[in-house]
Amino acid sequence: MVLIGLKTCKRFVAMKKIAFILLLLMGTIALGYAQNIDEYYTKEISTRGIKQISEKSLRGWKTVRHYDEQGYLRLIEHFKRGRKRSEETYDYTITDSLLEVRTPSGQKNGSTVHCIDKYFYDEQGRCRRQERRLMGSGKSVWFMAIEDSFVYNGPKLMAYTRYLSTGKVDKRFVYTYDAQGRKTMMKDTYPDGNTTYHQFKYNDKGQLTDYIRESSDPNDCFSCVPLWSESKQNKVHERYSNFDKHGNWTKHYFITERSKVLWSKRKLVYWR
Repeated sequence: MVLIGLKTCKRFVAMKKIAFILLLLMGTIALGYAQNIDEYYTKEISTRGIKQISEKSLRGWKTVRHYDEQGYLRLIEHFKRGRKRSEETYDYTITDSLLEVRTPSGQKNGSTVHCIDKYFYDEQGRCRRQERRLMGSGKSVWFMAIEDSFVYNGPKLMAYTRYLSTGKVDKRFVYTYDAQGRKTMMKDTYPDGNTTYHQFKYNDKGQLTDYIRESSDPNDCFSCVPLWSESKQNKVHERYSNFDKHGNWTKHYFITERSKVLWSKRKLVYWR
């Protein structure tokens, strides 16, 4: 979910039914699938051992994610009414000091745009630089880098700054951990001071059960939150439950002012 402006937020309230249909047609949205720095700031892959994840959304979309034996995502397939509607492939270059992730990222002027992420690691396996570039027709159409701004406490990422290609600061990120070393808070702050707080809660087995995002700007709102909240639209609360024997969730809910709404179910297949 992304933040949108106040005018857009009010428009969402006025068009709830249409927005709800559009949201459901998008398929599933789940925590942790983005190919980003939170997934790759160390070389330890959280999905290692998973072969396939099949996820069904509330309105019948099915998303199937395929992983290799090292835990790297290789293919995402999207199905509706038994027919494949689209797919994304992932390709990698992996060395001791570099991880490069390549995947299609849409179309521009009739040409496929590819997203290329590069992660550069030190001798301790900690990311020290990230580059993200969008390539279309053999040309770079967008670039972002995080360089020499990573702060670690041992293996734990504590903070970093993301820069635009102009050299200006895009966002600053700060992490907080509990006594067990689990991430409990991440703050991302824009230069104007607007901050989004990402809160993570766990059960007594250490499994992530709740992910809560809230913007410091009360006029902001997360897309589609007006579908269930007309008083606090700058906050969204997701819940994960029904964990399998490997500790991975199989049901995903949104917690609303009225109740909890089932968003998706998933089934996991493991290599062993």
